[in-house]
Amino acid sequence: MKYLSATGLARLVDNIRANLKVTETPYSYTTSRVETVTFTVPAYTTDGKSTLDIYINGVKVIPTVDYTLSGNVVTLKKTLNAGQTVTFIVRTISI
Repeated sequence: MKYLSATGLARLVDNIRANLKVTETPYSYTTSRVETVTFTVPAYTTDGKSTLDIYINGVKVIPTVDYTLSGNVVTLKKTLNAGQTVTFIVRTISI
């Protein structure tokens, strides 16, 4: 089995960093009435190349505790009052 030398590993890491691109796509939804929010997040994919963070009025919510995710459809478990803002941030990694 062959291993990279420290120099080879450093070059590999530098190459990955130079070519790695992270795209951030935000979505925002403000409730107009008391409602349970279901939102389709178009940029989110289930192939492992993207992550999803969700915030209600700036406070990050917890997967499976505060919402469910089926494919790219998010359903909040808590009913929100009118005027609350839900922010969805998708980060997609590409090389």
